[in-house]
Amino acid sequence: MSKNNKHKLIASKKILLILISLLFLSLLLINKAQLFNTFLPMSVEKIPMKVYYEKKSGWKMSYPADMKVVSSPVKERVIDPDAIGNAVDFWIYGPTQNEGTEFHDGLFITIFTANKNPDTNLKEFADQKSKYNQGNSTYPVTRLLANGISGYQFLNPEYGRTLNIFLPYEDREDKVLIMYIVSEGKYKNNYDNIYKNMLEAFSFVRDSD
Repeated sequence: MSKNNKHKLIASKKILLILISLLFLSLLLINKAQLFNTFLPMSVEKIPMKVYYEKKSGWKMSYPADMKVVSSPVKERVIDPDAIGNAVDFWIYGPTQNEGTEFHDGLFITIFTANKNPDTNLKEFADQKSKYNQGNSTYPVTRLLANGISGYQFLNPEYGRTLNIFLPYEDREDKVLIMYIVSEGKYKNNYDNIYKNMLEAFSFVRDSD
């Protein structure tokens, strides 16, 4: 093979690699856009939904079918000193969010069960969790209704504007269900609508349900 032909072959290979890389990047962006567009252009009512059952902790909730869901033991995570069992994460990334970077675009929800002193009511428990500045201050705790379940909530602005939600277990005074919700980015209103609809689809379940 002549020297000129070798140069042409090398150049052709480089062009081919560039084209393959561009094709891969295009497919990646298309897939991300398709996942993202599943949520944003459509009304929340038209989003395909699934139901997640957490039988051990006794709850279920509908969520968008394209949302990622992972359950992991709380002992493997830094989450809450009173947490028990497993924590379940639901999330969807927005168009500018990359894996492994600080969360700034999308919706992230963590749900877990925590122990509670039976002599402490739910409002007192939420008040305790809302303390900051070495316990000298508290974030405002307000009432919340989630599918008819009366609970409490407060917004923690120090950790990605995390909404903390506390719901009572029926007939279980020593347990409380906690949700952490972070909704950020250009399409925050859309993410807010999604999690609010998820809350309206939340319910506690018994073994017989």
